[in-house]
Amino acid sequence: ARYPVSVKAIIFREGKVLMIKKKRKGREEFGFPGGLVEYKESLEEACKREVLEEIGIGVKIVKLLYATKYDHPLGSENVGIYYLCEPLARNFKLKEEKGQEFLELVWVDENDKIPEWAKELIKKFKQILKIKTK
Repeated sequence: ARYPVSVKAIIFREGKVLMIKKKRKGREEFGFPGGLVEYKESLEEACKREVLEEIGIGVKIVKLLYATKYDHPLGSENVGIYYLCEPLARNFKLKEEKGQEFLELVWVDENDKIPEWAKELIKKFKQILKIKTK
């Protein structure tokens, strides 16, 4: 089997992480800004491009944070590569993407109403970065 590779931007602000609340096939979902790596594109380039496409800002990649395999909502099994990023601007603006409807940008932590997988990842990121969990 082959696994699609997905890169994600992890942007922290005051202990919370930026996520996109979206709707796909009538279901509400949450996701970190990011997406699939294209042919001949580096992982970092893909991350920057995806963030720009989804939330309209440039980011500086600080460091590789974490990598894992996960079940994609559409059924595939993806490799997820998570980069700690610093936004180069504050004027986040949700863009549009085919096949899914972006609802809003939310700043969340492990105590918010987000899926269990997201809570676990945020806890893991905080552990790695030595950010205290509440």
